[in-house]
Amino acid sequence: MSVASGRTIVTDGSGTGAGDHYNPGMTEPDRELVRSTARLARLQIDEGEVESLAADFARILDSFRDLAEVDVSDTEPMLSATELRNVLRPDEPRPSLAREDVLSSAPRRRDDYFGVPKTVEGS
Repeated sequence: MSVASGRTIVTDGSGTGAGDHYNPGMTEPDRELVRSTARLARLQIDEGEVESLAADFARILDSFRDLAEVDVSDTEPMLSATELRNVLRPDEPRPSLAREDVLSSAPRRRDDYFGVPKTVEGS
């Protein structure tokens, strides 16, 4: 366990971070936490929303407390929820559409290219 700037980090001692969890030592979120979080997220919220958001924060923290109580000591750490792997085909040239066929449907054409509006000032 380590303490940094008033926050307690509880670790499983493995050094992997897999069993680490954050315990802010806070009982319930208050209105000031909601305002502070909104400022950090650069959100403008009115006073009427503060109370509702504090209740939402409390429900979210309760969910994390429930998760923290789950015994996962016999569970293998995993990197993904599925066993899927990226399967990519080799990048090899192959026949494609004829240039004239593709450019014939272009709204604007400049020689052998699509004509598009200028997006950057300059040359």
